[in-house]
Amino acid sequence: MTVPVVAFISLYFVLNGGNALYALLLMSFSLITQLFPALLFSLLPNNRSNKYGAALGILAGVTTVTYLTLTKTTIGTLFPDLPQAMKDFNNGFIALFVNLLVALLISLLTHRSVAKK
Repeated sequence: MTVPVVAFISLYFVLNGGNALYALLLMSFSLITQLFPALLFSLLPNNRSNKYGAALGILAGVTTVTYLTLTKTTIGTLFPDLPQAMKDFNNGFIALFVNLLVALLISLLTHRSVAKK
């Protein structure tokens, strides 16, 4: 039942303008990218992150991607003085930076309480 519903929704977007599918595609790649820092930190032998930092980092990254996509904000509109090559970066890079920052900050703040347990 789900496949026909998704097919009809996709058909609607294609017939009414392909830009919506393009935006969904970019947003999905940006959302999947938010899992990368947690994966990378989990593979390190000297892991400084914990589950709280990883979860809140992913949540912050997903929130950032969603906000930037819905408001159609880009790196170029946030930082107009950057060189053109940097203005063309995907919004996922901003969200990835926010994700890393939040994950590391929360992991540092909760490190002692997790270590006591």
